Amino acid sequence: MILPKVAEKKWKATWRYIPMNYNTDIGVVENVTQRTVFRNNLNGEKIKLKFSNRYGKVPLTLEKTVVAKAGKEDDEVSEQITVTKNGKEKIVIDPGTEFFSDEIDWSVKAGEDILLFIYIKDCQPVQCAAAMWSTQCCRTLYRTGSGECCLETGEEGWKESREIFPYVEADENKANVVVGVTEICLYTEPDVKSIVLFGDSITHMSYFSDALLKKIMAERPGLAAIGNCGIGGNRILRNASYVPEMAGNGVCFGAAGQARFEQDVFAEDIPDLVLILEGINDIMHPYVFSHYDEIVSAADLEKGMSGIIETVHRYNRPIFVGTVMPFWDKQYSSWFEKGEEVRKEFNAWIREASGADGVIDYDKAAADKANPGKMKKGIHLGDGLHPNTRGGELMAEVAFETIMH
Repeated sequence: MILPKVAEKKWKATWRYIPMNYNTDIGVVENVTQRTVFRNNLNGEKIKLKFSNRYGKVPLTLEKTVVAKAGKEDDEVSEQITVTKNGKEKIVIDPGTEFFSDEIDWSVKAGEDILLFIYIKDCQPVQCAAAMWSTQCCRTLYRTGSGECCLETGEEGWKESREIFPYVEADENKANVVVGVTEICLYTEPDVKSIVLFGDSITHMSYFSDALLKKIMAERPGLAAIGNCGIGGNRILRNASYVPEMAGNGVCFGAAGQARFEQDVFAEDIPDLVLILEGINDIMHPYVFSHYDEIVSAADLEKGMSGIIETVHRYNRPIFVGTVMPFWDKQYSSWFEKGEEVRKEFNAWIREASGADGVIDYDKAAADKANPGKMKKGIHLGDGLHPNTRGGELMAEVAFETIMH
């Protein structure tokens, strides 16, 4: 009798972000505990972390890193373990490097939050970090002057990212910052599906990805995880727009989407599904930052997106392309019609001729019926461009219906 082969468990990222290259010190930390709570939709029996100092200019030293779960009582943790690298508790991440921690036996169930505590003892300037604006599925707080790795889970005595990093406080949108770690992987069931979201700020801000994760957790518990590969300000065709008025000169907008795509999405693992939404910054940035020699046509965007689609198909994986949502705001009135024509033409190509495996029509869902060049009221941050919490939920509803049914 030949017994059926049992599928082996595998490593999957339950949380994943792209580190931002701020190209400047966003702040300095010393004698600080960073505490982050992550929503988790996977069952795991082992855990490992990806440490990252990809764009740092000096070594990043993490004195102690602890993974835990919330205890039954308030302000209490349970099942805490110290994360090591080569058996050592103190972890030094050299500039430009990323690596995984040791694999550690530690069990967690889908629906259980993962708590991560990182203690930074010595004075440390920070030049790169993972960041997001929605905090529904990943929230970071800081305890200053802790003297050791503080494992308290209450709110009192902890500070927001904006209180720690002057760069964050100076930004209109207050980012939630995670220093030193960009991925949490669990050794999990073989049938788990990984979904990678790729794009610009609409993806990166996480109102969409958080809402999609919450929906998947409710309807597909333990069966799927999301990786966020968005970078705010990112473009398909060109590297970061140079903005001299901005700290770091706009380098944080990242390398061109078509250039970074394969490295950011496929370098370590082959996802089961890729969702992409990008192109609005290619349309807007040349006008907003007066780089008129970079004005694009729909044909330019189609060529760039085609290359990304071909890359995914080379890995024999499906890709769903999202239509570009409306972006009207009165400050863009002098050039809006030119950009709008490109957006509409590009969207028509996405719907009819892109060769993608599916289309997620965010534009149709978000557009005001009376004026389709504008987003519906109440679903954006007030700028006509970036979805808010409700806008993220609307996107998640459309995406879920498209990819899961």
